[in-house]
Amino acid sequence: YAYVAALSAEGDDKRMGMDFLISRDFGEFDPKKMAEAGVKKSTDLLNGKPAESGKYAVVFNNEMMATMLATFSGIFNAKSVQEGRSLLKDKRGQKIANEKVTIVDDGLHPDGFSTSAFDSEGYPTGKTVLIENGVLKSYLHNTITARKDGAISTGNGSRGYKGTLGINTSNFLIEAGEFKESDLFTKHEKIIEVVSLQGMHSGANAISGDFSLGAQGFLWENGKRVHSLKPFTVSGNFLQMLSEVEAIADNFKFDMSSNGASSVLINELNISG
Repeated sequence: YAYVAALSAEGDDKRMGMDFLISRDFGEFDPKKMAEAGVKKSTDLLNGKPAESGKYAVVFNNEMMATMLATFSGIFNAKSVQEGRSLLKDKRGQKIANEKVTIVDDGLHPDGFSTSAFDSEGYPTGKTVLIENGVLKSYLHNTITARKDGAISTGNGSRGYKGTLGINTSNFLIEAGEFKESDLFTKHEKIIEVVSLQGMHSGANAISGDFSLGAQGFLWENGKRVHSLKPFTVSGNFLQMLSEVEAIADNFKFDMSSNGASSVLINELNISG
């Protein structure tokens, strides 16, 4: 893997842009192309205008949707569910998201950064469908939590040489949709695109699902990017957000922690400028 971070400034306005690539083929790495992409991401954000507070349709780009998934991945942890520390307790078999949403953990994904034949217990890994067409199907188990639920391990046992047995995701992702990313911006008159998020640990509550996060991005009107925005706050509830998914693009991408997503259009979230 390789990554680049570019800091651009104009007057007192400073913005950071990052680009990265993960591959098993050294031929895919182009340092110049990555540098140019990082620079463009940072310069595009300069000279932003304040966001007007209100409710907006929001597009999380593929990198930020993966970040949102990672932040709330713990709600699928069977140990947290059994201990009442997950908002998914007693929801198995229920519709908790839009039917367009399918979320899986795939320990054998051919392009995954965490692909492995077995977990930390030596148990075989595999593909676990957590949400299928909006319906909660499963949690992530090790052998201990599986025994308590009368289930079988999903191959997500995790432990270090000092720690106790836990549960962790492998290649954790929301399945890609059929739309081009540009199509997402034509579905509402006004859309805010989120390309950067901050405060994932302090601004997101994995038990309630509520989040209030610092963000950077752009205002779109009638399918065209109008201008960048000064830092703003995006807030809502994770499960409500999954229910408000309107369209998913086909530009799937893994981040460097094996969380993967495409760009996703959310029908409505709160924006504070």
